[in-house]
Amino acid sequence: MPTLKEMILRANLDGYADDNAEAKVCQDVVLKAISESSLNKNITIKGGVVMRSISNDARSATLLINSKEQMFTEKLKSLLKFGPNSTRYKDIFDMYYLSDKIDNKKLSRYLDTLIIFNPGMKENDMNAVVRRITRTFSSKRYIDKLNDSKKNWIGEEIPAVTEKLIMYLKSLNHI
Repeated sequence: MPTLKEMILRANLDGYADDNAEAKVCQDVVLKAISESSLNKNITIKGGVVMRSISNDARSATLLINSKEQMFTEKLKSLLKFGPNSTRYKDIFDMYYLSDKIDNKKLSRYLDTLIIFNPGMKENDMNAVVRRITRTFSSKRYIDKLNDSKKNWIGEEIPAVTEKLIMYLKSLNHI
């Protein structure tokens, strides 16, 4: 198993800046912990933040995890900012996975705060978000890189993933 330093270095090589590389590695470690059924104990939620206590003999740790809705929104925000120039290919598959596990009303609040009413973002409604993502997914260069990225941890076909994400984003226009 690689060390955290090695994982951060790998994230840097994948195009993540230093702070984003550290955040990505932490998020990946946490998502892995969540997916492991033996760790699905001792979960509490406080203020929208998932707190998980993990014990192993005399050692224990508490992991603070962003909500699924916040993770999805932050991944979407990054994709909107960089469009077809984004190199965060794993985010597409993470978003696909998370889209079936999200509370849409909670997601709507994150979307409003981090994207729709954020003066640093160009998209000021869900129609603009859908247009931008559709344009990104229509880029042959982006889709080719997504296919070549080896980040498809869910094993679904790329067209099915991108189509589902666009349809999901369109459905949010009615919330």
